[in-house]
Amino acid sequence: KKLLFVLLLLPVFTFSQTTTWTLLINTNDDNKVTDVIEGSMGNLYITGYSKMVDDIKTSGFVTKLDKTGMNIDSMFIIKSDTSTIITKIISDTSPTFTIVSEMNDPSTNHKHCSFSLQRIDTNLNITLSKSYSFPPDYNNQNVNISYGINNNIIVFGHIFPYGIPKVFLYETSINFDSIQAKIFLDGGAAFPQQIHQLNNYGYWLIHGLHSTYIYIDSSLNLVSMGYGEMPKNMPGMSTAKWDSDSSFYFAGDYVMGMNRSTDHDIGFFHQYDPFDSSNAIFNYWGSKDTIDLPSFYGALDFKNKDSIFIAGSKNLQYGNVSFGTTPSWYVLLQTDSMLNIRWERFYGGDACYNMTKLIATNDGGC
Repeated sequence: KKLLFVLLLLPVFTFSQTTTWTLLINTNDDNKVTDVIEGSMGNLYITGYSKMVDDIKTSGFVTKLDKTGMNIDSMFIIKSDTSTIITKIISDTSPTFTIVSEMNDPSTNHKHCSFSLQRIDTNLNITLSKSYSFPPDYNNQNVNISYGINNNIIVFGHIFPYGIPKVFLYETSINFDSIQAKIFLDGGAAFPQQIHQLNNYGYWLIHGLHSTYIYIDSSLNLVSMGYGEMPKNMPGMSTAKWDSDSSFYFAGDYVMGMNRSTDHDIGFFHQYDPFDSSNAIFNYWGSKDTIDLPSFYGALDFKNKDSIFIAGSKNLQYGNVSFGTTPSWYVLLQTDSMLNIRWERFYGGDACYNMTKLIATNDGGC
């Protein structure tokens, strides 16, 4: 499959396109990008996984590109009997990065799940590693990471203990030593997509199945699976970017007409309280005759709030977003801080384009 990376350099003051580069990696393997981050020198670090055709096992990778799109180096995590997917990369306080990998046995319906935290330097060398295992009969985990208030690492996601996805949360030190952990077996089904530690050390999460938030207190007691509601019906993929201790910008799958088969637009809002959306500012983009979805792993980002980038894919096939048989496009929007759309751009249209992740870059582009 083909991997397409596009970098758009957009001057903040003129909002006009000046430089664009495209990198297309074409191999016989199935490849998928899960995350991308910009280093202090402008290099891009891209994570994902690769699978040989007709194989059931995946291998994780990190690829390093320079600011012109040149492929500098790659590293792979390959295990003989285990599938590995690198799902997330975050910057450390020093010039290093932390990656999280989810692992399972593909021959046993993806059981024997675990995750691994690894620190890598700018040359992609692993300098620290530690793994944590789930009960052996649990399967199909999804793992993500973020930083907490004190730079502790929060590992969260969902796992299937017995056919229903359950939320889990692990908190570790910066050196990956366990602080506290819990699988919330008493909670309902959920696919938590993002997490934020509040000033009271509690945890705010996006529910992922409903247009609500999850609240877990600092001792890992599940307070509520529906603690406040979003201003609109946005039950699918979503992204939150916090701009203060109590407010955040959000982009997600806006189901306007309540029909999940046809009614999909890219919705976005600014909410001024973690759980109360009564005064939120909302806007959306999309067409009635197409399925338009936000980027799956991150659809909104900014370096300053007067230049907010929002991205997704236009004209996708519902239920077959990765291998659709009709042309689709990458779509890129820019808004001001009040979410008024300044402009829109389209890329593609000659194949199935499904955007994975958007980040704003230090040069004013994305």
